[in-house]
Amino acid sequence: MLIKNSKEKKFFAKDMGQAMRILSDNFGSDAMILSSRKVSGGVEVIGVSDTDNIFELKKTLSKSKKFTTKDFNSKIIFIDEIRSALRNYGFTNQLTDKIISELDIPDLEYSGSDKSKFKDLYLKECLKIFKNMIPLEQKDFLKDGGFFCFYGARSSGKSAAIAKLAIRKHLSNSHEGGVAIISNCKNDDLIKRVSLMTGIPVFCPSRKSSISDCIEKCSNFNLVLIDMDESVHSLSSLFSDPDKKHSGENLKNIFVLSAASEYNNLTELFSLYRGINFSASIITHLDKEVKTFDLFSFIIENDLNISYFSDGDLLPKHIHLPRRSILDKKFQSIYISQADKF
Repeated sequence: MLIKNSKEKKFFAKDMGQAMRILSDNFGSDAMILSSRKVSGGVEVIGVSDTDNIFELKKTLSKSKKFTTKDFNSKIIFIDEIRSALRNYGFTNQLTDKIISELDIPDLEYSGSDKSKFKDLYLKECLKIFKNMIPLEQKDFLKDGGFFCFYGARSSGKSAAIAKLAIRKHLSNSHEGGVAIISNCKNDDLIKRVSLMTGIPVFCPSRKSSISDCIEKCSNFNLVLIDMDESVHSLSSLFSDPDKKHSGENLKNIFVLSAASEYNNLTELFSLYRGINFSASIITHLDKEVKTFDLFSFIIENDLNISYFSDGDLLPKHIHLPRRSILDKKFQSIYISQADKF
């Protein structure tokens, strides 16, 4: 049930999860909760559909009273609660402090109804700040061709991302020198199937043919994608002949990460690749449920520009340049799933 009153809207739901969904469906991703309380059969929520209201509320309350020591202590407690909520979302202490430093929190006493109005507003504001920190590239770095080496965990969807990019290049630009794949992964059936279906050549290092030999064989191809095994932590370690290491000097490194990855696992994996300069990153599995902000926190802290989003099945249309509208939906989904905790 929905009751409209000026810019504020009151509605009822069976729980906070449903309340967040109703708010989002009716008023968009920028809608915010001003207050909520338990009632018989569920919760009563008052929300606003215009984020500018946060600034109006701050102005109104700022003019309504004088600032005191009690207010100062209340503000500290309020900020600590926001910080705790962000930590529960999966943000590190460093990133949490950085986000909070971007907030404009007036000197007020945050208690009672004021506190309930502002908490959700500021959490949403924190997530907007966080979203804008994520570095998204809008240029297709594969457009001009070259040699690209893909690193990532076995479950990251790395081979599928490579296959989609290779098929797209094969279908649209085969007359420009074509595309080839060098697969250093053992038993990579996906890459083999793609090769059989499309005719895209795949080169595999062996005792008779080293990685440097494979790179030289691909010198006439416009685009070469190298699928690295999870256990291989640098391309240079695969060169049997030190004199041929120059073959990979112009190669660019790409880090492939699953959207469902956990922060600690990413940190551990990234430490194995220490010394590798990553030109870009690809986020996969965005069609699956994402429960935390771990991945995006990791992306920001390690300055990994996102060049592609990958989702869906093995079709080239399911790998594309990153869009913030996709992040809006994912962030809203995570926020809804965590709403009952706060």
